[in-house]
Amino acid sequence: MLDVACGSGRHVRWFAGRGCAVTALDRDALALASLRGLAEVVVADIENRAWPLPGRRFDAVIVTNYLWRPLWPTLLDSLEHDGVLVVETFSAGNESVGRPSNPHFLLRQGELLELAAGLRIVAFEEGFLQAPERFVQRLVAVRAGAGDVTRADDAGGVAAVVAVVAVVAVADVGAVGVVSDVADMPAGRAATAGAPPAPRRYPLQPAAASDGPLKSSDKEDSR
Repeated sequence: MLDVACGSGRHVRWFAGRGCAVTALDRDALALASLRGLAEVVVADIENRAWPLPGRRFDAVIVTNYLWRPLWPTLLDSLEHDGVLVVETFSAGNESVGRPSNPHFLLRQGELLELAAGLRIVAFEEGFLQAPERFVQRLVAVRAGAGDVTRADDAGGVAAVVAVVAVVAVADVGAVGVVSDVADMPAGRAATAGAPPAPRRYPLQPAAASDGPLKSSDKEDSR
């Protein structure tokens, strides 16, 4: 799996501790230093330099609290067939409660669904979280396998598998509100058979008291 803009690597540590082969990618060499030996470490400025992993594909790509729109085609191309994309980052409205506030780094309403067009959308959320207060969007999606045609009778199985990945990537390392099974989601939060839910905003479950320190890529010194 690939953790993009991984910062100090809280997701990297979680996955590596459970036997996953992880590639940790960030521009901050100091933050990545402690991950050596746990993961493949790649120090690169992915906003101003060439993509450092050309031709590489991963079973999962995780992106949290980071948005650089020109990189999206590359991220999608980095997914293996049947690979899982898990994304959570800040969205419009966050400027009213804190940083980041630059609209270039805030998703428009429903934008994650647009960016993931062509993938099989399994789950999508958009809303407000507390402690710390923030507006976010979350998405879990799967890249169709070679020659794959999504069928209504297998979509539930895909959803269950991807839901586990979502929980591993987000809920167990800080933020709360991602359910453990897509079937438990209220109407409008889950999608099967390739039909994405309509973009909508509603309150998410409150976050834990602390989501841990912000990653280097979260800071607004360059935002």
